[in-house]
Amino acid sequence: MAMDALILCSLLVLSLTTASSTSCKATKCSLLSPEIRPPFRIVGSPCGLSEFTLSCDLHNQTTIRFDGTGDLVVKAISYHSRRLTLADPNNCVHQVFFNLDLSLTPFTYYHSLHRYTYLNCSSKLLGGIEEEVPCLSGANHHVYVVEPSFPLPPSCSAVKTVAIPFSYSRYLSDGSFGLGLTWSPTREYYNYTVVSVMAVVLIVGMVLYAKYGGQLNQQKGEETLGEYEALKVVI
Repeated sequence: MAMDALILCSLLVLSLTTASSTSCKATKCSLLSPEIRPPFRIVGSPCGLSEFTLSCDLHNQTTIRFDGTGDLVVKAISYHSRRLTLADPNNCVHQVFFNLDLSLTPFTYYHSLHRYTYLNCSSKLLGGIEEEVPCLSGANHHVYVVEPSFPLPPSCSAVKTVAIPFSYSRYLSDGSFGLGLTWSPTREYYNYTVVSVMAVVLIVGMVLYAKYGGQLNQQKGEETLGEYEALKVVI
């Protein structure tokens, strides 16, 4: 009986694991797009976690949406190093840094952070001491990203101080530099799968014990009684 129960539990675990692996196959938005698999999932799929939902846009690009930034393009996903490499389709990464709030998401910046202040100036800073951020600037305003200790010029106002990976540089001004995110290993999808399987196995074990436990206890009692009677004969 006990061996039958053990075999049944083993088969159940195997079938659940197999079902999970077959029903949650990796997918892609296009041939050159990153592979999407748990903990990530494509929108509408029951696999993965809701916080890791990705979409395919009209150009078959993989995208992810954050409050305040809209859709960002997912260039690559490294499941081994837990790195998500993003790009801003508007090619203005510092606008993303300015608006991106990761506090309510499972993600953090992959690179180490440093606090910088965004300045909005009515005239350009002379002397080339700081580089203007072109995609945030206009004809009548000029935006700079500076150290918080930077002396505030008369023509400028401090807009916001944020912890971001990099200040602005024209050599690093493409839409992806610094937009690397990571996530905690405790959020991995397989943890939830294992817990679910263990819960099912526990329930099955309780059912099997309820069904066969009494018979096993009765058999054990009969064996003990037989040993006792044999001992009385010897004495």
